Formats: sequence, C-alpha cells, structure tokens
Amino acid sequence: MLDVMNTISTKTRRNEFTGEDFPIILIDDKELDEIIHDCRPDIHVDLVPTLLYWLGKEQERQLVWNRIELEANKKIVPILMCSEDIDLDCTRIVAQVFLENNIVIWEKIGQDLTGFGINYDLIGETVDWFPSLGPYYFDKKQYLNCISLFRAFNKYHAED
Repeated sequence: MLDVMNTISTKTRRNEFTGEDFPIILIDDKELDEIIHDCRPDIHVDLVPTLLYWLGKEQERQLVWNRIELEANKKIVPILMCSEDIDLDCTRIVAQVFLENNIVIWEKIGQDLTGFGINYDLIGETVDWFPSLGPYYFDKKQYLNCISLFRAFNKYHAED
C-alpha cells in the first residue's frame, strides 16, 4: 500500500446556462477542471466531465464508458471536455488510467491533440502531457463509487 493515496469524489455544480445541477470530479477535494486550469491557464474553455449524459453521440458515450472500465492495461480515458460543445470533437483532457493491486492509477493527465472530426478510437494517440500532473493513486472502491454516482445521475436524467 502506498503511503499517500489521493482521494477522488464528486460534488454538484450549477450549470449557469440551464440552471441544472451536475456532478463534477474532485481530486483531493479540489475540482479537477480547476486543477487543469491552474496547470494550463492557456486552456480558455470551461471543462466538464465526459461521464455526463450530455455527450450527444452514442459512439462518444460508448468510448468514454468502455475506456473508464478498469483493467491492468493502460488506457487513455477522456475525462473532461469543453462545456460549450459537449462532444469529443473539441477540447479533450485525458488521463492514462490503469488498475494495479486494487489501486486505480491516473499515471498522467494531458490534452488530447489527436485532431477534430477524428475516428474516436484514435483519441489518445497524440497527447500533450502536463508534466506537473500525476500520478494520482485512488482506492478502487472510492473510484468505483465516484463512477457509480455519474451512472446514477445519467440514469435519473435519462428517465426525464
């Protein structure tokens, strides 16, 4: 077991355009989008989790949810997207994620530069990794709880 584990959790934020509350990701009690903006202030768009039901294309939703599934193999997972376009064709923040001994590791985080209007399977081929972010180590149960909160949020809103 590591001496220092990170925490991953969610909280709700109000969407200023719709007035709807939605979950966001926190790492060590700090909003993930703020962590990204502190590291890269040149990213001028508001970022929201890709795990939200807001993704309009089924292929995008499937890609995100398939990649978020935990495996020992390292995967590039889209974790944040531009809040204006709400798709994977705009600004994408990705994490290299894998599971080792019941610890979920986000080895590194960066901006995917693969291109726009791409084959979604290519997401993660070209990434500008942020050297000051990662690795992050999360307890598997805590991580899965965070993911399940997004599933519940999406299910609730799909029934509307």
